[in-house]
Amino acid sequence: MASSPRTRRAPARGGSPGPTFWVLAAAGVIAMSAAWVWFGMAFEEEMSDQPKAVSAGTTMAGFGASVGIFPLVLAHIIGVVLLGLTAFPGSRRSGRVWFWALASVAVTSVTGLLVAEGLFGGRLFLMGVDGDSGYVP
Repeated sequence: MASSPRTRRAPARGGSPGPTFWVLAAAGVIAMSAAWVWFGMAFEEEMSDQPKAVSAGTTMAGFGASVGIFPLVLAHIIGVVLLGLTAFPGSRRSGRVWFWALASVAVTSVTGLLVAEGLFGGRLFLMGVDGDSGYVP
């Protein structure tokens, strides 16, 4: 039986996004944590291989940035797009939709950053070629 225009519900104008949005936002915490940890591992690799590279007459400078930043930026872009498309299904993609998407990606990114900082002992941004390895023989 087809529904008449009177019985159809109009999309909500206020409130919060639907359940798909929240499931993706929760999964985003895991994805952003993985992206930030990957970022840290790339710089840790750069820092740990720099002595070998110098003895071979080359450098590892730039390795962490070239390998770590792209997946991190990609995770943010994919997160904004997915959350923007699922925030308020059936409604126009207004500023409210993109506000929710950007705010959720920001929260999940900060959460992932804190997880990565914890795993790297608070030294996530202190690693790299110029960073102190902390190793004392």
